[in-house]
Amino acid sequence: MQDSHQPVKAFPPICFLVVLVISLALNGCKGNDSSASGGDSWDYTTRLDYGRAPVWSPDGDMIAFGDDRPGNAGIFLYNLEDEPVQIATDVPAHNWDYSFSPEGSQVLFSCPGGVNDSSAGIWVYTLDTDSSVKVYSQGKDVCWFKDNAHIIFRQDNPVGSAPGLYLLQIADDSSGIGLPELIMENGHKPAIAQRTGYIAYIENERSGFLHVLDDQLTPLFTSDRGVVDFKWSANGKVLAYIINDYVTGELSGELWSISDNDWTTPNDQALFAAYCSPDSAGAQIAYSRWAASRWVGLWLVREPNYNEQIAPYGLFPVFNPRADKIASNAPNGGIRILTRAG
Repeated sequence: MQDSHQPVKAFPPICFLVVLVISLALNGCKGNDSSASGGDSWDYTTRLDYGRAPVWSPDGDMIAFGDDRPGNAGIFLYNLEDEPVQIATDVPAHNWDYSFSPEGSQVLFSCPGGVNDSSAGIWVYTLDTDSSVKVYSQGKDVCWFKDNAHIIFRQDNPVGSAPGLYLLQIADDSSGIGLPELIMENGHKPAIAQRTGYIAYIENERSGFLHVLDDQLTPLFTSDRGVVDFKWSANGKVLAYIINDYVTGELSGELWSISDNDWTTPNDQALFAAYCSPDSAGAQIAYSRWAASRWVGLWLVREPNYNEQIAPYGLFPVFNPRADKIASNAPNGGIRILTRAG
């Protein structure tokens, strides 16, 4: 007869280690991480089967997004109700750097190409007239600077000057005025806080140190490690950024934020982050999470002690400037918009 009190076999210690590693990879190891249940409820309110890298208009009523499907590549505007409309169809390509003007009437973008390519350069599309005007013959990583009259962009090989960030004034008819002015040598990927005029950029194209300047080009902040992704809150006071230093090999994927309340003290937010976006006031940050060599959803972090998954996927998230909505795209393309329930 079998002894009902025989000892239970011990669970091998290595199994506990494997379970722990997998748990940390999927759920993070920071003290403010919590489970994905029992938190905010977010619903997909919009789905498209194409499109990537959305950006919101300043009033939060529409998005611009890019597409790279063969035969349908271009920039689209979408009001979340009607079918998306392709814009600037006379320009054959784009560099995924489109953005709305501060009051929302125009879209700025750049087109790749060589020196002799008539389409290459910086363009402004005007919504009311459905027309595109070329404002400069070269440049990329374009963004508006505080108003509809100035833009900042990157030049790689300017004639007679150094590579870096340049400032260009635009006329009322959207044509360029004069020559661009070099404002920062070796700067890449500028991001402008429209309401405050703060300028963020990195030192090299892949993962340079992050710098923040005021609108008079006075230095305010420099990160101590390389940064790959960064975005301003709509109020222009909080910058979220992700440490992932390819130059030093420190591939940490740490999510941090810095506020104009204190430029000396960045805030450590989360691990395993790839793309990020703060909400309008910078009180919460949405980020795409990457762990164990796979995407593990769209997450939301805020104080105190909240860091939870809100959707099974979501790349290139961007918060609506006026509502609890997040636009992103699925891993293989397709625009998704999440709205906080209730």
